Amino acid sequence: MSITDHLIIFGANYLIVIDGIYCVSVLLLTVKKKERLHFGLTVIIGAFLALLLAHIGSLLIKDPRPFVVMHEIPLVAHGMDNGFPSDHTLLASFMAAVISLKSIQLGAIAWILALIIGLSRILALVHHPIDIIGSIVIAIVSVWIAQMVGNHIIVRYKH
Repeated sequence: MSITDHLIIFGANYLIVIDGIYCVSVLLLTVKKKERLHFGLTVIIGAFLALLLAHIGSLLIKDPRPFVVMHEIPLVAHGMDNGFPSDHTLLASFMAAVISLKSIQLGAIAWILALIIGLSRILALVHHPIDIIGSIVIAIVSVWIAQMVGNHIIVRYKH
């Protein structure tokens, strides 16, 4: 196995842990006490929406995994189930979208990590590009809607 294969495996399976630590750390260090309620609402509502939209997407879009279609062995062990959307990329993109609400610069780092995770999942033959793109779109839409709903709740709560 080449060094490239090892890097792809790391990106596909383990980079999500580093990404999660980074994102949680950023939120803990940057979200002020007065913003916690709004941010918490955004994360909870957004996570629920992301999971709901991902489930609906998986029912509507059937995308056999590349290793199944190509009759290859993937670089990471995986079931032969539907590949749409990529759960790893969805989680990484969701965290990146949430971080981006706080800081464009810190969010950019999270987005780079999310894209590396998505690309690694493609190179490991467990996802097609549409699975990655779908996950990114679901994450962005979910966070955007959650922020609007959170804003509405906070405005009503204050009055």
